[in-house]
Amino acid sequence: MVGVANADPPPQEAQVLVGMWLGPSLTGLGECDPAVGEFDFAADGTYLYKNTSDKCPGFANSGPYMVQGNVLQLTIEQCDPTAGCVPGSQLNNAINFIDANTIVLNNQFTYHRQ
Repeated sequence: MVGVANADPPPQEAQVLVGMWLGPSLTGLGECDPAVGEFDFAADGTYLYKNTSDKCPGFANSGPYMVQGNVLQLTIEQCDPTAGCVPGSQLNNAINFIDANTIVLNNQFTYHRQ
C-alpha cells in the first residue's frame, strides 16, 4: 500500500472489507467506458483503488478508509516524492453488505470479493 497506515486498526465493520474487490468504475468516464474498478482493502485501514479501461490510461487512488454504519469513507492521499503523503479529499459512499462476498456502493455499483 502507498502512504501511511492508520495508527489504530479500523473498526470491526471495516475489517469485513479486507481483501480485493472487483466491480464497475465508480466514475463515469464517458469515452473510456466500460471501465473496471478494483479495491484492495488492507487490515491496517488503508486501501488502494485502481480504475482500468481498455480505451484509456487508468489511475489509482490510495489512503485510509473506514466504515461508519452504511457509509464507506475513503480519504484520497496526495503524495509528493519528497514530502510524503498527506490526507486529501474525502469521499463518502453508501455501502450495503449483501453477503460476505458482495457489496453495493452508492446503490448502483456491485463489487465482488476476489
